[in-house]
Amino acid sequence: MRRYIIAAAAFAALLVAPHITEAGSIIYSIQNYPADQSGATLSGTITTDGIIGKLATSDILSWSWTITSPGVTAFTLSSSDTSAQAFVDGLVVASQSNITIAASSPTAANSLGFQGAAGAELDYFRFGTSNSYQGFLPTGAVWVTPSPVMGQTNPWVVAVAAQSVPEPSCLALGCLGAACSIAGVLSRKFRARREAVNKAQE
Repeated sequence: MRRYIIAAAAFAALLVAPHITEAGSIIYSIQNYPADQSGATLSGTITTDGIIGKLATSDILSWSWTITSPGVTAFTLSSSDTSAQAFVDGLVVASQSNITIAASSPTAANSLGFQGAAGAELDYFRFGTSNSYQGFLPTGAVWVTPSPVMGQTNPWVVAVAAQSVPEPSCLALGCLGAACSIAGVLSRKFRARREAVNKAQE
């Protein structure tokens, strides 16, 4: 019976071993603020490396946004497009639930942006009292909104967590725990069966 317990534990370890070196990540949904977007609709996602705290450009693993404007064909830009890039400056903070941009001082800007070729751009900019929210397509500006409402939130909530990927250590513990539980049940059944056989032979 012991070999079955060892085999079950080994199997669980093999299941999680390939994932142990992968960092957890968080997928956020970009927020749509129609009042600040001149009638356009914004959607998309930002995927980070799972950092909690001040966000850096290097923490953004991938991103994609789509602007749909009345009378204009929907346009999508993503991190996989040629010349696409993200930038983070100042106090942009990631938590388990959202990505926010704090109000800034007159001497330091807090901003987040996603740009591509031919002028496609999505920018959130805070510099003292000079706040701006901008959406550009290759055909030109869709919105340039100074002092945006941003859903009446301060700090601005740029994106909200849509899905989180469990840390590898949690996956490993969960699988090993399940394997041990199964092994324990099998062990008890085997012991009960052996005791029944012994009693029958007495």
